[in-house]
Order: sequence, then C-alpha cells, then structure tokens
Amino acid sequence: GQTARQPGGHPRTWRRRGWKAGLVLGMEGPAHVEPPVKAMSPARRKPPPTLKGPSDNVLLQQRLPMQQLVFTTRCTVATLIMLGAVFIVIGVLCLEWQAESVVTNFVYYDQTLNQASNAPCQSESGVCSFEFEVAKEIPAPVYMYYSLTNFYQNHRRYINSREDRQLRGTFGDEFGDTEKGFPACQLFESYEVGADKVKVFQYPCGLVAKSVFNDTFSLSTAAGDAVPWRKEGIAWTASKGGIFQYKSEAWHREHCYSLGGGDFDHSGFGEELRGFNGTGNVTRSRYDCWHSMGDEELMVWMRPALTKDFWKLHRIMDEPLPAGKYIMSVKMNFPVGSFGGTKGIVLANATPAGTQGAFLGWLSLVVGGASILSALVFVALAIHTGGAVVRPAVHYKECKM
Repeated sequence: GQTARQPGGHPRTWRRRGWKAGLVLGMEGPAHVEPPVKAMSPARRKPPPTLKGPSDNVLLQQRLPMQQLVFTTRCTVATLIMLGAVFIVIGVLCLEWQAESVVTNFVYYDQTLNQASNAPCQSESGVCSFEFEVAKEIPAPVYMYYSLTNFYQNHRRYINSREDRQLRGTFGDEFGDTEKGFPACQLFESYEVGADKVKVFQYPCGLVAKSVFNDTFSLSTAAGDAVPWRKEGIAWTASKGGIFQYKSEAWHREHCYSLGGGDFDHSGFGEELRGFNGTGNVTRSRYDCWHSMGDEELMVWMRPALTKDFWKLHRIMDEPLPAGKYIMSVKMNFPVGSFGGTKGIVLANATPAGTQGAFLGWLSLVVGGASILSALVFVALAIHTGGAVVRPAVHYKECKM
C-alpha cells in the first residue's frame, strides 16, 4: 500500500521509524515519535526563567520588628534636668576660664579702599614703630597672633593652587617626574631661563605659598629691652615631619638653581645654607628654592582659614608679659590695601576654652536654662492633667495581594 506521510517528514523515515514504534507499542499504523534530542553542554543550557515579583526582604517590605518609645513625664523631666545641669556647668567653667584670659587686640594698619584711618601705620612699606599698652599682666605662655581681615583664604581656586607632592617631598629625579612639572599649582609654577627656555620650577609653588604673610615684628619694653619669644612650636605636630617634609642640605645644594628668594633671613632656611645662593646651573638644578619647606611660619600659613577674617599664630613667649607700655616695630611687607583689608596683632594666653570662651559660656548657660525651664513646664502640665499617660495605639493596614 501507500506510505503514511506526516507533515514535514520523509516517507522512508516514517516507514523506518514509525512502523517499528507502532509494532512495539501495539499500535496500528505509523506513530509520531519525536527525534532524539542531542545532549547540550552545561555552558549552552539556558538558565530557568526567573520569577518576577516584589522582593521578600523584610527591610524592603518594612516587616522589621518595631518598638515604640513612650516618653513619660518622669523620664522627660529627668532628661531635661540632667541636660540643663550639664550645660550650666559647662557655661560656668567657660566663663571662669574666660575671666583668666587676657587679650590685647589692636589693628596697626587699616587702609580700607585706600582711605586713611586711625591705625598707627599709614604706609604699606618701610618700618613702622608704635607704642601700645597692656592693661593687665598676661600669664605665660603668651601667644602672639597676627590678624587679617577681608582675605579669602577659603576661596576654592586659592586652596587648590598648591602641590601636595612638594609638601610631602615625593618629587624630583628620584621619582622620575622632573619634566612633568606641577600643574596643580596653576599659578607660580615655573619660569624659563636661557635661550633654550629651560623651565625652573618654584619650590614651593602655588598661590598659597607665594602669598605667605611676611611682615616681621620685634617687641621691646618702653625702656628698650627686647622681649624674648620663639618661633619653634607654632605649627601643629602633624605638620612637622608629617604633611611637610623638609629636603636635606645635600639635596638643596644639588638641585636648587637659586636659594633664599633674595632675602635669606626671612626665607626660613637654617644657618647651614647661609651663603649658598644656588648652583646657577639650569642643566643640573631645576628648582627655585625661595622658601624653606621646614619653616613653621609657612606651615601655619598653608592651613587655610575658614573665614575671611582670621588670626594665625606667629610667636610664643614663655614668660609672663607684665602690664605696661611696649613698643612694636613692624617691617611692612604684606600689602592689604588692594583688597581693602586690615592687619593687626593679638597678644593672649590660652585657656581650655580658647581665647574667646565668653560666647561659648553664655550659649551653654542659655541652653541649660531653657532645658530646666522646659522641665518645669512639663511638671506643671503633668500636675494640671493629673499625670495620666496615654499610650498611643498605632494601627497599620496590611495590603493583601
């Protein structure tokens, strides 16, 4: 007879496979048998389909256990009284420390927008000497600060104009980056020397370092006796030998094209380098070492102030400063008239609350008094309402899917 044909099949294939399957299964006629499936490698197998739906995480589904605090009158009043007592004690201590603090503060140069003022120094150059009076003896140690106003050390572009590799000392031929320069400094990075225009890099570079405060001071009594003070110790311990790394004397004698910046006495370098003005050989030395990285005055200046008006520590006196009249001589080097600023001097001793602890003391007293007053108000309300405490009941509706 005729061979049964299945759709998409070959007559011979179904005669050979179908009739045999029919005989085995006891079926009459050809049976449809799927061709055998070849085994696939595990890498080619498709992963089972994932079930899509919300996560069953207890945090995402907000099913975490919850405890609701109930602030009773007794607990609230006790907490407010304790906080009030703590703040009042802090305020009293700050005011007592402030009573021990003696601050002498005055402005020696003020030329706001080139308008003359009553400050003793009327010129931005030269040497200015003036007399001032300390009304009360300042206990030791006495700290001498210089103050600046209207100087935005916190400006973003000003702060970024510095090179941390120079501060840490991780630069130079031994690090393989002499030719790369210091692009982070942006301003005052380098200058060119000779017909070949070889770059000499400023060390330190950047606007922060180049604008270092450089007025110099000398203090003496009315009788002409010099008042001793020291520069050692004005910088933070983390700065000395940590953030700021000073290169060795041998390194300076080998790599400094010039040294001292034309004024060795105020460059911060030690006596071991006095008389050395640099190699003058640009093929061997590529750095203008105009200021010492180990100078503590530079370390203090390189820490930007948070506001436009600030003090910075300049000198420390280990002996008390008796009351009386003194003469301060200032060599005017730092210009402030162009941005309408002022320059001043602050003499003060330190207390645990700093030199201006009165504000902190009064603020603590106000907060402590407000806490105790709030406690009294809660006590009055509890007496008025009979002291009943109603625990609030919170009910949540469940969403059923």
